Amino acid sequence: MAKKKEITISEAGRRGGLMTKKRHGSQHYQRIGHLGGEKTRTRHGPNYFQNIGRCGGEKLLASRGRKFFQQIGRSGAKRRNQMDSQRRN
Repeated sequence: MAKKKEITISEAGRRGGLMTKKRHGSQHYQRIGHLGGEKTRTRHGPNYFQNIGRCGGEKLLASRGRKFFQQIGRSGAKRRNQMDSQRRN
């Protein structure tokens, strides 16, 4: 009898995720994510996501500084302009 090769927990999770995607499609993850967000909003209130976003932004500002936000703002604007010009052509 052939000996089974042991796999790591992360590899087993990856394989399980790929199999789920194969069975149900990638929209399945979008659907369950939406349901999870709705449940979280019901449990914690409509301002919950705003509050955790603000806390995360404040921590990021403290650790990375104001220049980081300026940099990502510029790179986001540059990318948006590229996308807009591609749509016009």
